[in-house]
This record gives sequence, structure tokens and C-alpha cells, in this order.
Amino acid sequence: YTDDFTDEVKFAEWTIVDNNGDGSTWQRQDGHLAYNYNSSNAADDYAISPAMKLKAGNLYYVSFVATNSYPTEKVALYAGSTPSAEGMTTQLIAPVDITYQPRQHSLLAAFRPEADGIYYFGIKACSEADRSTLFVEDFAVEAVPASAPAKPENLVVAPDSKGGMSATVSFTAPTKTIGGDALTAIDAV
Repeated sequence: YTDDFTDEVKFAEWTIVDNNGDGSTWQRQDGHLAYNYNSSNAADDYAISPAMKLKAGNLYYVSFVATNSYPTEKVALYAGSTPSAEGMTTQLIAPVDITYQPRQHSLLAAFRPEADGIYYFGIKACSEADRSTLFVEDFAVEAVPASAPAKPENLVVAPDSKGGMSATVSFTAPTKTIGGDALTAIDAV
């Protein structure tokens, strides 16, 4: 699933939650998902993705790009089984500062559902009061099948002993899949 927020029809599939009821919340603005500040209240607002049917054991990468106009904003990412603030029960990215410099912040989280089912992802604006505008673009959810190799173990990167522009990398190749089954072969490293 991908959404760059340029399509008004696709944006209508998102659920917008003004959780603190202050009238300042997410909207589509100039081809972005945008949260405009409230001068009195801290942000507590969710933009919740359309429903996605996910499979237990698979790994899903959730990514988006966040920017701001000035000064520092805050954003977080959640997952859950209902499109509501209360339904966003799993924090995938803790509130992170979106600074003016660097301007773009590429955020990535991994989610592995425990059961097959319908899930939603919630981008939460959580900036302090009286900030500016938080922008989000290029939202994506990418599935990695449970049969993919698990991560390598014992990763060591040793810099060149004489300070050269090289390093020695060593690791133990995985023996299991992401789903926990025995890995039958590794074609390349």
C-alpha cells in the first residue's frame, strides 16, 4: 500500500481523529498530509490509514517522510485493530522530533501482527502548542513474507586498523526464517 497524498479520492479513505477536539487536525494540503498547529493546545491528532488485511508472522515495514515549516514538530506512529485513537494500541515509533534542519525525516518501523486480521496504522501529531505545520508524504506499507530469512546474528564491523577508508564486516548467517521455520538455503550474502 502506498499513498503520496496527492489523490483526493484516496485521501478520503483515511480516518482523521481530532482527539482533543480543538478543531486543529490533519487535512490534505498542497498534496501532503498536514497538521496545522493550535495556539493553545498540544497536538493529539491521528491520521489513520485505510484497513489492511495482514497475515500473522509476516513482517511489514511502514514508512513515511515527515517535514515541518518551523520550529520543531513531533510525530509518532501506531498500529491497531480499529480506526480510532483508542484502537491505536501498539506504538511503532515513539514521538520523534521533526526538526527544521535537516528538513526531511524518513521514518521506518517494523510491525509483525500476532494474528491474521484487519489492521490500521495511525500517524499521530503530538507537537507542543503554538508550533507551525507538520507535513507527511510518501506513506507506504510493504510486506515481507514469513519465509524470508531472519536477521543475521553477531554482526561486527571493525574499522581499518591504520585508519584507512575500509572496514571488515563479519556476521553469522541466519538459520531460520522470519516466521521461525528452519531456513532451507541461502542463495547469496
